[in-house]
Formats: sequence, structure tokens, C-alpha cells
Amino acid sequence: MYGSFDIRNSAHLLQRMRGCRVNMPTKPITMPTHSLLYRVSGLKNISQLFPNLSVLHGEKLYYDYALVMYEMYHLQEIGLTTLTAILRGGGQNRKEQIFVLC
Repeated sequence: MYGSFDIRNSAHLLQRMRGCRVNMPTKPITMPTHSLLYRVSGLKNISQLFPNLSVLHGEKLYYDYALVMYEMYHLQEIGLTTLTAILRGGGQNRKEQIFVLC
């Protein structure tokens, strides 16, 4: 168990998670609280972080949202193709260059 990570400002900080493994990599992953992505420079696709994410429970919300993407200027694709439900809250993409995502 790795616990929580506070990764800010740059995708290179994700190196802290290198080597983290899920015991059942082919099984869906659920996230009990929220996910906040804020100004992560260099991150192009969220599915690289959560490839098997299937459910966001939203037990703890960030201003009523379970998934928040804020000022993600390099983001080209959300790509959470396995995400089937956000049980509480919603998703929000703020101050993004939407035309890049389309």
C-alpha cells in the first residue's frame, strides 16, 4: 500500500509512483474520494495515470466534484475509457483549451 501522493506542477513528479503496482492489474480500479489534476505540465493523457479506473465513488468531493482538471494546458486526451460511473459528484474541466481535446 502506497497511500496518498501529493504531486504538483509537473508530470516528472509522477516518477515517485514508478514501480507502484496493483495486485490485480486486469481488474477494474475504483477511487473512493476525488481526483484533482491542477497545472500538471506535460501530462497529455489522463488514462496514463489511471488505465483501469472504472468507478469514482466521490465519498469526499472537491467543491462538489469527484474529478477536476484545472489548467491542464498540455492535456490532449482524457481517455478514461474504462470509467463507467461517478457515483457522487461530477467531473469538471476548467480553464482548458478545449479545442485541443476535440
